[in-house]
Formats: sequence, structure tokens, C-alpha cells
Amino acid sequence: MKSVIAGLFLSCITSIACAGTIGFTFNAGPVIFVENGFVDPEVEAFQDFQLGESVMVSFSIDDATIDIDPDSQRGEFEDPNGQITLTGSNSGATIEMRKGVNIQLDSVFEFDLRNILVGPELHVFELFDDTDYLASVPIISNPDNLATSIAELAALLDANNHFPHNNLSSSSFGSVGALDSLGPFIALEFGPVAPVPALPAYLLTLFGLLAMAQNKKIAH
Repeated sequence: MKSVIAGLFLSCITSIACAGTIGFTFNAGPVIFVENGFVDPEVEAFQDFQLGESVMVSFSIDDATIDIDPDSQRGEFEDPNGQITLTGSNSGATIEMRKGVNIQLDSVFEFDLRNILVGPELHVFELFDDTDYLASVPIISNPDNLATSIAELAALLDANNHFPHNNLSSSSFGSVGALDSLGPFIALEFGPVAPVPALPAYLLTLFGLLAMAQNKKIAH
């Protein structure tokens, strides 16, 4: 799905209508909860998500969004017209969140994404918990620069939209909510943001043996 990233940036370069819009798609981890009880038809789309499948989170934000965090090397960006979309990797289920994107870059090690928090809206979904990604090494160079940071984060993703390093965040669980005739409720939960899967032990052993054999050939 990395082609989604490339396509987004290319379309923004070649299309005036898309000028200034940046973003990418990343694997936000497995579904851990789906509300399967009765809900209003207007908000039942999330029930097509499957427990255990990965949630692919796509977002777009205006690259001119200003930094509202006054501290240096800490960025917070809110675009009321930004969009977040969730897609199930197996089911193909897709739901759009309410408009309004909040991105927090609390350090060179961290990327957080959620909706701008304004409270539940009737028959509209919002991502109100951050999908935090916290790495052990720097993943961006300047948290105060949104466009550069988004480009650097997108460049880290592998072909399956995983970030390369283990996620150290203890709060990397996204919660999706809405408001219907029964009141506010949590519709969907997922996380933590998934890193590149580790190779199975037997493959690591095989690669090690192949490397040893190759070294012996070179030595002879």
C-alpha cells in the first residue's frame, strides 16, 4: 500500500486542486474491539471491521498548518479541513472520521495523530485517542516543521506501511467514537501502531548459515 503514499504526493505536485495537501498511510495495529450490538444504521459501517485485522490509517493535512505549540522542538498542528480514513487490511471495511486533524510531534522520536477534539457528533465518527508512535531513535529532524516531518515519516515506511522501529508508546491505542440515539459510545479500538514484523527465528538461523557458507567460499 506504499503506492498510496507516492500517489498522494505526486497528485499534490501535479494537481492544483490538491496543492498543499500532504499525508500518508500507516499500519496502526490490530483491531482489539468492535461494538457488535445494535447501532443506528448511519453508524454501522464500522461493524465490518474484523477482530485481529490491521487498521490502515490514512490522513491528509494542509502543509501550511501552523504550529500551535509555543515550545521549540515540539510541534502541534490542527487543520479543521484535514481528513482521517480507516481501512481494514483484510475486510476492506472503510470509514471516514469527522473532518479535523490534529498531529503532535512532541519530540524527534514521536508522531501522534487524532481528530481535533470537539466532542461526539450525531452519526459521525471521530478518532479521539492518539495513535502514538514512539521510537528509540530520531524519526524526524525538526518537530516544528510539519511538511518536512511528514515527508521524513513517510520515507520510513516499508512496502506494507509499517514503521521500522519497535513502538515504545504505552498509549498507542486508537479509539473511534460516535453519538447515536443510544448516546455516546466507543465503536472501535485498535493498536498499538505496528512496526516491521520480525523475521521468524528459523529464517534468521538460515540466513546466518548461508552467510557463514558464503564467507567460507570467499576464504578459500
